[in-house]
Amino acid sequence: AKWDATLVFVAFRESASAQIEAWEAGLEPLAHGVSKAYTLVVNEPLIYQALSGWTQSSMRRSLPREQHDYYLSYNAKDKQLEKCLLSSNRLYGHVLLLDRGARVRWRAYGMPGEDALLALRSARDSIAAESTRSRH
Repeated sequence: AKWDATLVFVAFRESASAQIEAWEAGLEPLAHGVSKAYTLVVNEPLIYQALSGWTQSSMRRSLPREQHDYYLSYNAKDKQLEKCLLSSNRLYGHVLLLDRGARVRWRAYGMPGEDALLALRSARDSIAAESTRSRH
């Protein structure tokens, strides 16, 4: 299936895991309009890069097999990625909503509140409506 929108969760530190898990739990009602969410773990420090293979394989072992392709690890500092985020604080978990053209249409960081979840649903619905209009 070709999805209208894609969610990407970005974590730079293990401390962001609880925030990302809270977003995932709060987004269950969104599952029908958004593709599987991708989790991107960014390993910037060299020590984390050196351990990334071990970290990624151990994380994958903790996930159901069908989720393996949605857990990604990236070993570098990336200015383009940083420009997409609302905060440069590495302790936060970040959320990006992308349209089919891979354009960032909505973003947030930290723990989700009800207002943020409503804003995300609205952005998702807007993308879905645009996609429907463009198909007709």
